[in-house]
Amino acid sequence: MKCLFQTEPLKEEGIFSIPGMFVWCGSMICDLSGCHLYFSAWEQKFGFDAWVTHSRIGYAFAPTPDAAYQFRSWCLPGSGVMGAWDRDVTHNPTILESEGRYYLYYMGNFSDSGEWWDHRNHQQIGVAWSNSPSGRFSRSLRPVVEHKNAVMTSNPSVCRMPDGRFLMVYKWVAADRPSPFYGPVYHAAAFSDGPLGPFHPVKEDLFPIDGVTFPGEDPFVFVWNGKLHCLLKDNARNYSDFFRALILFDSDDGLVWKKRGAALSRNIILEEGIRRRFYRMERPQLTFCNDGIRLFCAIKPSKSSAESFSINLNIKQESFPL
Repeated sequence: MKCLFQTEPLKEEGIFSIPGMFVWCGSMICDLSGCHLYFSAWEQKFGFDAWVTHSRIGYAFAPTPDAAYQFRSWCLPGSGVMGAWDRDVTHNPTILESEGRYYLYYMGNFSDSGEWWDHRNHQQIGVAWSNSPSGRFSRSLRPVVEHKNAVMTSNPSVCRMPDGRFLMVYKWVAADRPSPFYGPVYHAAAFSDGPLGPFHPVKEDLFPIDGVTFPGEDPFVFVWNGKLHCLLKDNARNYSDFFRALILFDSDDGLVWKKRGAALSRNIILEEGIRRRFYRMERPQLTFCNDGIRLFCAIKPSKSSAESFSINLNIKQESFPL
């Protein structure tokens, strides 16, 4: 069994990291000035699980898609505003350009107690916007999607559909099981007439697997050749024979999704020709550049690793089966 995507070897320039920090996510957009990368990060001294308690969104820049990205700023930290839904934490950035304006969708949260689960269960999705990809970003005062039955929402991905509407695919947790985890975990589709929303949920369970309460996560929805597609990270072997692979789905309307197959496994060929299996490869996002298609992923090299980073891979266009 083969994966649908074939990639060029991972080069040193394709790894973005910050000393002393866990780096996660990775959403990039190109313009005439170069390439703009948005990511999540938090200090390693707090531990890897502190993504939900200490994360903030940063910005890095590279002159070309395959050049090394350089940190520029913390473009969207927690708002720090008392009573705000995103007071303490920002995470899960995904960037979208529409009619010359840049929209940065993200998860934000707060906790008055400071407890891990309190942060986790206050996660909601918002949007910030700017006339320039390098900021300054203004942010929504309220979450951009309100899911009535959800304990929390996160992992937003947004695209403009061929009919002009905006589709958001995101993760949400139901309150049907005991606290503090609750569950099950689902993915929903919400629609809006504009990029600032509000996004209205229409379908609550897009990628179901019978008997599995948390089969996948980290959706990335996009349009290619006039058709909707979505990458989803498999949390086990729920959608293919590969363990924790990235799975590709197709859709005509954003509501009914058909599995295409495993897009990419965790086995990545490095520049030296070595094949490396990463422990966690998550938050897949694609950028369509003039010179090719780039896949960004968050990487935790091993279970015990004290680091994480963002990688970007060049997808061989002949293997892009769309």
